[in-house]
Amino acid sequence: MTDYALTAGQQQQLIGFLNDGKGLYIGGNDFGYYHGNHAIYKMFGCTYLGDHTDFTSLTGPNNTLLGGSTINYANAGYPGDYLDWIAADGGDMLYKCQYNKYRAVAYSGTEGTYRAIHSAFWFGALKDAGASHTKTEIMAAYMRYLKGDTLVSVVGTEISCATGGDAAFMMELTPAQSGAKYLIAASMSGTTPGTMINGVNIPLSQDNFTQFVLDNLNTSMFANFAGLLDGSGRAIGVLDTMGPVNPVWIGTTIHFAGVLFDPVTWASNATAITLVP
Repeated sequence: MTDYALTAGQQQQLIGFLNDGKGLYIGGNDFGYYHGNHAIYKMFGCTYLGDHTDFTSLTGPNNTLLGGSTINYANAGYPGDYLDWIAADGGDMLYKCQYNKYRAVAYSGTEGTYRAIHSAFWFGALKDAGASHTKTEIMAAYMRYLKGDTLVSVVGTEISCATGGDAAFMMELTPAQSGAKYLIAASMSGTTPGTMINGVNIPLSQDNFTQFVLDNLNTSMFANFAGLLDGSGRAIGVLDTMGPVNPVWIGTTIHFAGVLFDPVTWASNATAITLVP
């Protein structure tokens, strides 16, 4: 989307697409300007506040899909004109600019039945802000969310052993699961054959690292790796290496999966983090 106004028929097609449980991304300058009072816009969990132009950087708020992410924006010419400024209306605000105005949102509907992302800027005008804050990583995070992963690694799929770092994992269920007990488990031994508990196949092959994580749930290294899902049926756990990692682990892939337990009744897909130089 840019300065193009959808027809009523096109809006209904997109509404039907989302109501069928699909994922949809819409970006561009004037989606809110043209559609802020239309039904299609409400399906993105935000409200249109006006235009505010010429920002040059974006930051992802903590505990969101893009938490900890920073990215630059090339606003010269049309990509910098009449950029929408938005606020939450049920959705999660993903990016705010240096003027503290929100520019992107993610929403899964009131019942978690679809996935939608709206950015009030051109994705093509983003500029990488460093090795760990790239357009590739941002689009990968978008795609994991939009295709319906129930455990989403929030930004990035790699951690440098030389510097260490962190990675966040979003469990995204529905309000029907709010208050359920969850934990995020891990394995260095892959996802097959997995671990069968109470008739549920958890896509992690249990090993010593699995036990290490379970023994250290909710420590500084594995913050919020266990607890209760919030009112939206979500939780975000954060892995923090607490500094550099022994280079012997370079090339190791660690898989993570979410579990509802006591007793085990459900397991998410697995998502991976690779340790690199």
